[in-house]
Parts: sequence; structure tokens; C-alpha cells
Amino acid sequence: MAERFDWYQASFPAVSPDEFIGGFMDANSMASFFPQLGRHGYTNGAVIRIGEIDLLRLLWGGNCDAPLNATASGRQTMAFAEWARSAFPIHDVTRVDSCIDFESPRAWDVLLDRSVEVKRDYKLSSREQGDWFDGGIKGRTFYIGAPSSDVQFRLYEKGKKEGEGRDWVRAELQVRPKKLARRVCSSIAPHEVWGFSRWSKALREGFGASQVDRMAREVVQKQAFEHRFASMMKQYGNTIRELDKLMGTDERFMQALRSGRLPSEDQKG
Repeated sequence: MAERFDWYQASFPAVSPDEFIGGFMDANSMASFFPQLGRHGYTNGAVIRIGEIDLLRLLWGGNCDAPLNATASGRQTMAFAEWARSAFPIHDVTRVDSCIDFESPRAWDVLLDRSVEVKRDYKLSSREQGDWFDGGIKGRTFYIGAPSSDVQFRLYEKGKKEGEGRDWVRAELQVRPKKLARRVCSSIAPHEVWGFSRWSKALREGFGASQVDRMAREVVQKQAFEHRFASMMKQYGNTIRELDKLMGTDERFMQALRSGRLPSEDQKG
């Protein structure tokens, strides 16, 4: 049972396109940059790829000065998420998908039964797509939650959709975080995504996976500050320590932090 991010989309405040793109291209020296038209209100767009593989899709400019937005999907997602968290830890996740893969002859039937149980227990909407009337030869998909919902679940026959004929089934949760939760998602692990609703927690546990903490709003608010502090120290820790040494005393150090400026020479004495 493998688990990972399958989609990671985020905006990067206070990061220039040149800095972001340059850093990503340096980390992926074999990649090529292809400009594209902007969309969704952005004036600029681009795809970064290696051969036929898209590593990253980008949007920036316009859109009421919205920050650069970057998206990775599929097998490229985990590598991008890890790079983004290291290079620019302060970012806001606007969509994240976490998937769990299963492979066994009875996986589809067992997982579908458990998904339907949760749908009924929590009185959720659902829909079906794909080859439900011809024995599932071409693959079936079962959805819980509307496409417009903040949290939506998909169960689908990945092996059949890929044309491999394998008993490969994927359970995938899509989350569009709001407000403070966007910053929290820049540091959570794939399994923690399933904590964004009570019913997604129940799904994960019904699939035989370990329990996860509920991502309640109170927890999100607490984690958001902790994450911002950790990110600040990672990005500006050396500058803060240099300031502490330069000021010489705790009093002058705190004065500089509170005022946002260095004291004059006569105040230092």
C-alpha cells in the first residue's frame, strides 16, 4: 500500500518569477522551459518539462498582483513538493491530492463497499463514471463529494485506465484548503491530508490505513503560527543571530526587533 501526493498546487508570496524559475531550473538541469499563454486572470504561463514529461506548470503576472502559482501532478508531484518546501518554505497550498494505491484481485470490490458505507453513514453525495455496464473492462470511477467541494474523494481502477490490465486501484482525496489551512498544508505529510474531514478520516481507516488527526480549524490556527515561526527561523535565522551579536545586549536586540530598525550610533553606546 503506497501513499504519496498526486497533485500539489501552491502560490508563492514575495517570490519573484525569475527567482522561482531560476531555482527550479538549477535543481533540474536537464529540463527545458516553454512559455505559454496565461489563464485564470494571469498574464504569463509556462511549462517546464524533460522530454515529454511535464515537471511543472506555472502562472504569474496580472490577476490583481496574485503571487506566482505552480502545479505539479502525477509522478512528478513528490519531487516538486520536497523542492518547494526546501527552497521556499513559506508558501500557500491551494490544492493537494493524496493517493493510496492497492493491488490485489479483490481490491476494487472491497474498497468500493467500504466507500459506499461511508457515503451512506455520512449522507454524502456520490456519482459514478466509466465502464459500469460492461464489466468494468475500461475502468470505473466512484466519487464522493461534488466537484466544487473543498474535499472530494475518488476511487478508480488505475490499472485499467492505464491500459495495463492490472488489479491496481487508487483511492485519492482531493483537498482545496482555505485561509490558514493553506499555509499549514505546506508542511503536512501525504497521510495527514485525509484528516480534513470526518468522513475522509473514516475512509482511510476503513481501507486499513493508520489513523490520522482531524485537521480541525483550531488545530489549523495553532499549527499555522508554529509553521510560520519555523519557516521564519529557517529563512532568516542567520540574520537574527547576526543582529543579536551586533546589538550586544538583550535590551538593544529587542529594541531593534520591536522598532524594525537599527538604533543610531549614539543609542548603541
